[in-house]
Amino acid sequence: MGEWWNVLDLKLKKELLKGDIKKYEEEIRVKLLLNPNDALNIEKLGDILYLENKKPEALEMYKKLLEFSMKKDKIYEKIGKVYYEIENYSKAIKYLKKFVETEKKDGMVYFLLGTSYTRLGNIFEATNYYEMAIYLGFDIYQAHLKLGEEYEKLGTIDKALKEYVVAYEIDPRNSELKNKIEVLKNIKP
Repeated sequence: MGEWWNVLDLKLKKELLKGDIKKYEEEIRVKLLLNPNDALNIEKLGDILYLENKKPEALEMYKKLLEFSMKKDKIYEKIGKVYYEIENYSKAIKYLKKFVETEKKDGMVYFLLGTSYTRLGNIFEATNYYEMAIYLGFDIYQAHLKLGEEYEKLGTIDKALKEYVVAYEIDPRNSELKNKIEVLKNIKP
């Protein structure tokens, strides 16, 4: 369930563990019929729909939530992540950037921004966001590997080599990466 699990309300977590999410969804929908502008229940329904892999419906709830919620930053994050997952990278960037304007310390969001820019072919922007993700401590294997790839595409071999070495130190089982490091060491001026 990943990071979404951390932001779910306790009752939704219990219903998920019991396997009775449909019943909880029905309860939330009834509450929304009685009070259609209830931000808390709009968000809960969005989370349920997201977990049921109904991404377009979840987006609809999250966008509606923007009208009623005072804490727009987390909603921007959720909308951006859903757009990322459905591979609409331009819209993912739009909402994730709104999130980072208010919340500057989420390495995962910077990593998603970097990957979104990469997939749109904007390597320069991607590299900036990958660097910020790493600066914030988001130093998992994939983050370093992606940043190394972006530096290599830009022709910045010394920076690419540095990122590949860090990735290899995190997971030394990748023999292809080890070979790439050796090749880049020979290219480095």
